[in-house]
Amino acid sequence: MEAQEKRGQSVLIHSASGGVGTSCIQLAKYMEAEIYVTVGTEEKRKFLRDNYGIPDDRMFSSRNTKFAKEILQATNGRGVDVIMNSLIGDMLDESRRICADGGTLVEIGKKDIVDLSVSWWSAT
Repeated sequence: MEAQEKRGQSVLIHSASGGVGTSCIQLAKYMEAEIYVTVGTEEKRKFLRDNYGIPDDRMFSSRNTKFAKEILQATNGRGVDVIMNSLIGDMLDESRRICADGGTLVEIGKKDIVDLSVSWWSAT
């Protein structure tokens, strides 16, 4: 993670059951991070529970914005230090909102970046 992750910090990995997500989980485990994830289905929850030991109370839905409120509750209002984001629209906005003071949001998706680039180039 090129997010200046320090041992023991918290990390939120969106869409964590895919290849990038599981790589982030492995790196976060190595860094002894407090890991939170979002997933879209019960099968993906089971996969992360069985293969990476992610507890159910650290898994949230990537299908709606409820994850933000739930993560703030889980972190006693602090938020998370590093967010590996691949969500878009309102869910991206909610991710930014739960980034802890001094935290880092790493954008690993491309849709909003591509849309922003297109709108920026169109405006110039």
